[in-house]
Amino acid sequence: MTPRNPIGRALALVDRGQLPPSVDRLTARRTDKRNALRRLAGACWHLAGRRKGGRFRLSIEAAGLAFGVGKSSVSRWLHDLEARGVIRRTVWGSTQTRLASEWEWVGVPAKRGKPPLRTGCVTDGDPGCEGAVPG
Repeated sequence: MTPRNPIGRALALVDRGQLPPSVDRLTARRTDKRNALRRLAGACWHLAGRRKGGRFRLSIEAAGLAFGVGKSSVSRWLHDLEARGVIRRTVWGSTQTRLASEWEWVGVPAKRGKPPLRTGCVTDGDPGCEGAVPG
């Protein structure tokens, strides 16, 4: 974990206890998965500038190296965090451009279950926008 490695720096902060609010709401049946999800959520939070709506690029290959796991594990964890409404992919990465996917920090939902409403909804009928005010 060198100063040139943003993922490594973010993980170092997480390992020192600097975690996003309500991260303890992220649960899993297995302790190792729960801990991995919480560490990844914390790293994403730091990469996003510790603010809701913050965007960051994250390479699954680089994250796998930082976490000491394969890229398929990181990919599953990111998908899990996205399904829980913690992060949202805003731009898909590409092997042609060699750019990693861009993600947005949404935050840990206040309650377990339904993720928070999306921001930037155009109509109430957009998926995830029920009852939302257009943003």
